[in-house]
Amino acid sequence: MNIYFPLLGFNKSGGIGQIMIIANHFAESGYCVSVGVPDYHSEVYYKLVDNVDVKLVRTSGGKILRKIIYFIKQVFIISRWDIVFATSYKTAYYIFISKLIFFWRKTRIIYLIQHYEPLSQVKYGNNYNKFSKKLIYYLAELTYRFGFEMIAISGWIKKMIGNETIKVIPCGINLDIYNHRYRTFDENKIVVGFNYRNIDWKGAKLYKTVFDKISVLEGIETVVFISEDTNNSYFSRSKCLY
Repeated sequence: MNIYFPLLGFNKSGGIGQIMIIANHFAESGYCVSVGVPDYHSEVYYKLVDNVDVKLVRTSGGKILRKIIYFIKQVFIISRWDIVFATSYKTAYYIFISKLIFFWRKTRIIYLIQHYEPLSQVKYGNNYNKFSKKLIYYLAELTYRFGFEMIAISGWIKKMIGNETIKVIPCGINLDIYNHRYRTFDENKIVVGFNYRNIDWKGAKLYKTVFDKISVLEGIETVVFISEDTNNSYFSRSKCLY
């Protein structure tokens, strides 16, 4: 069984990290797994097992032309696989158009939804002006009506989409990443961790509100995991920053 993940490219996001975990799992289970990326976003930030094949799709020209070439090539590549995962509203369009053209192919499509993208990628994104946002919002929302088999990582996403046939499979958390053997804490205190990013739709304001209340309580030590875009000084009362 051949499985394919067409991506917009590699990056350091948690969403891509989850996709790589899934790809690794399928490969280790005996499936033939490939991940397709454009040559302009091909640097790998997450570890892939040896038998996950990274398909580098060659493009040329300016920024817009390269994206068009990548889109056209993916439409043809997608049709060759047994199972294809859509992982964003944009790649869902790659797959939808490929299915329209190669309608006789029996490719199984699974839409892995890690956020309600009309909000996260459009409404709260910075890539669109106010005139195009409404159109792109609608186009992102439309992908949930393509008839693909859908898997969401939370019940909230399923509720936002409003489709009872969606399967909910939470990502889970690999607790090993929080095991830092060089950090010691008072065993008599409760350690509370915050995984913070300075983005409104990630709940930045709520995180700060909760941190302010918890950090002054007796018997609690706080730990903050921060991203590159975070101002560390706000969390100076924390036991440690990562």
